[in-house]
Amino acid sequence: MPHKANFLFLSIIFLLSCSPNKAKEKVNSSTQVTNELRIISRSPSTTTMLLTLGKSKLLVGKTPWCNGPESLEKISNTGGLINPDIEKIISLKPDYVLYSDGETSRKEAEKLQKLNIKTAFFKNLTLSDIDQSILEMGQLLNAQTKANEWTNQKDEIVKKVQSLSFPNNVKVLVATGRNKEGSLSQVYVAAPDSFHGELLKLMGVVNAVTKTYKQYPIWNQENMIQAKPDIIIELSPENKAPELLIENWNKLKTPAAQNKQIYILNASYVLQPSPNYPKLLEDLSEKIIESK
Repeated sequence: MPHKANFLFLSIIFLLSCSPNKAKEKVNSSTQVTNELRIISRSPSTTTMLLTLGKSKLLVGKTPWCNGPESLEKISNTGGLINPDIEKIISLKPDYVLYSDGETSRKEAEKLQKLNIKTAFFKNLTLSDIDQSILEMGQLLNAQTKANEWTNQKDEIVKKVQSLSFPNNVKVLVATGRNKEGSLSQVYVAAPDSFHGELLKLMGVVNAVTKTYKQYPIWNQENMIQAKPDIIIELSPENKAPELLIENWNKLKTPAAQNKQIYILNASYVLQPSPNYPKLLEDLSEKIIESK
């Protein structure tokens, strides 16, 4: 049985790979809601947006992968995108069902739309997608003030991080998942055009992964040794013992291992393209600065 954290990351990659090229539908101001509604969130990203906007009380349904305060545990499970519980969604009588934009989610939404259930889509493929989606959801749920507050705080964090003095000419490898627990035989790494690659660009540091046709290619040990990363940061959404993960990396003949520049970020939000990305940006920058 696949490890839960790996399954979560693979689910995120699946959704990203299904994201259509067509422009996202805009939220029309005439659809803005002011009453207390019943909302189902069909992705971790849209759930995090709801929490960010202070609208968690509207939530009546979510996916198994939605993280947050303990109060979320009481919210009905509507299944994952691959195995949705359509009957449960219908029984909850939602006013809106919120999705991260993608081909799979649109197919599901079409079924609900035929039943006169309203749906809304929010892109989270890139940082600018998330920035725009927060504003659009704020408009939809009458939470513009909170959306603007998040935007201002995000801008301040980005400005602060970009003012830091990062080590020169170091190559950073961000690992986002393993196909086998305890092994580095197949590791997902963040390419420059990925969500995590964009965070490295914001900091102005060099990505050890060169441009590829995939956002998260799978690398074997030979790939990682050839890339010669100076810093390795593994993202782990579960609270695993960092020393065990680092022990694996220390066996690779890389500058990062030789100079003890391997770091683990344990947090629920590290893999998810969501409004938590300013915090992740701070976390990554702290590790890179720490390596100086």
